[in-house]
Amino acid sequence: WTYLGMPSISLPILEGSNKMPLGVQVVGEKFDDVRFLRSANWLLKKLKK
Repeated sequence: WTYLGMPSISLPILEGSNKMPLGVQVVGEKFDDVRFLRSANWLLKKLKK
């Protein structure tokens, strides 16, 4: 995604039975970093509940 100029972030959301983190990768649109970070933060908060 970086090669294409698209922002991406990996979010740790769960812990597996072996105590290893499980996550999700979120990818946003080019030049829309503020919206992307807001959306990733919202998703992380919702999934952590």
